[in-house]
Amino acid sequence: METIHLEKQGETLRFLSPEDPDTGRLDIELIMAPGKTGPTPHIHTVSDEGFEVISGILAVSIDRKETILHAGEKAVVKAGQVHTFRNGSNTEPVICRGYITPARNFRYLIREMARSANERGGSWDDVSLLQAGYVLFLLRKEYRLGGLPFFMQDILFGILAGIAKLTGQAKLIAPLPPQNITVTVTAGAAR
Repeated sequence: METIHLEKQGETLRFLSPEDPDTGRLDIELIMAPGKTGPTPHIHTVSDEGFEVISGILAVSIDRKETILHAGEKAVVKAGQVHTFRNGSNTEPVICRGYITPARNFRYLIREMARSANERGGSWDDVSLLQAGYVLFLLRKEYRLGGLPFFMQDILFGILAGIAKLTGQAKLIAPLPPQNITVTVTAGAAR
């Protein structure tokens, strides 16, 4: 079980399972300190994400509509929906379990962004702009920011990725993992 912790952010994310090879599902656990916010509004273009609150209060915003979840309550974010979340309590942590399916490069995204954040202070706000631009350009078919047209993100992240390459910042990012490719051969198919 891999754990990623951002001290200043007050957030711990645990990957509870390896990605399921059949469904591409990755199970996760999220712990957020009281009063802390999650990521900037974003979009998973090809993946659904689910949350179930174990304890505490989670405020989930989906397409700018906020829903407050308590222990035992769930929310599902469909691919293409702008979303974010925060701890809905200023006095207690929130613990939730969830999933992302298909996970694709979610683990890579979180791992690289958290590494950059922890090297620069321990908050999502501390991620290197050049490194974030580079990663988001690599993963532009899977992840987008909410509120900024995609064509503008392509331009902005393309420029940042180019600068990251020129300055050597791109070398600080792990290579993109190879994609799982499934090939189906039908019995009796021509050879």
